[in-house]
Amino acid sequence: MSDSSHRDIFAERGRALEDAFFRQRDQQLVHALRDELSEFEERARLAHVSGVLDQRVLQELVESGVTAESLLAMRLIPMLAVAWADRTISEPEREAILSAAKEDRILPDSPAYRMLQEWLRLPPDARVIDAWKAYARELARVSSPDTVAAIRERHERLCRTVAQASGGFFGIGSESGSEKKKMQDLLSVYDAS
Repeated sequence: MSDSSHRDIFAERGRALEDAFFRQRDQQLVHALRDELSEFEERARLAHVSGVLDQRVLQELVESGVTAESLLAMRLIPMLAVAWADRTISEPEREAILSAAKEDRILPDSPAYRMLQEWLRLPPDARVIDAWKAYARELARVSSPDTVAAIRERHERLCRTVAQASGGFFGIGSESGSEKKKMQDLLSVYDAS
């Protein structure tokens, strides 16, 4: 083989290597773009469903795994957080949460119900609780005082239902200290509005 044919083969392999590198780099860029567009689309869907426009809050929700379909389950986060305050969920607490889900029309086999089932098995990640707080603050910011008062009252009622589900005598004195503390922490997001 002549020197020129070695150079041609070497140049051809170099081009093939460059093509492979740029093809791989292009695929990485395309995947990154798809991921970015997917997050953007999910934020837009969440904004449409929730009425929240703050991009930071929407991004926190997306990063926490909340989708437009599962946003309904976010309404139950305060109940779940109170139920998990003692590090376990009792059967009466589980029943109270599932009853609230049924009232909210969270249907079995829906993404919201599947997410709820997972949160009944394992406590929601701290990022989910933080995302709920950001969501609730933003919702309180954009809603009328009457709406905020109604939402706060509903969450307080549901949290008390869960906290009182496991103990006490006819619900008197049945909230544990950790449950009361968790309830105060969660409901305080409405006080800042």
